[in-house]
Amino acid sequence: MFTFITYGIFRVVETHESHSGYEVPVFISVLTGNVIRLIPFMGTTTKYHDYHHSKNVGNYSAFFTIWDTIFGLNFDFYREKI
Repeated sequence: MFTFITYGIFRVVETHESHSGYEVPVFISVLTGNVIRLIPFMGTTTKYHDYHHSKNVGNYSAFFTIWDTIFGLNFDFYREKI
């Protein structure tokens, strides 16, 4: 039960943060429960998630960009970002 509740809290915090439209500083994000932000090359950012909603491509994983990279779904995001 503890694991279920802990995971639920973590998912709610992460979901609110990624859909907020604001880039929350990493230290605040981690303090509120989004520990994925400790792995910067694996986690998604608000800009990455907003791109997913605006173009409906990429960001098909709950936390990690690795699957988008493997299947080539985030190249347009990085091309436009640069």
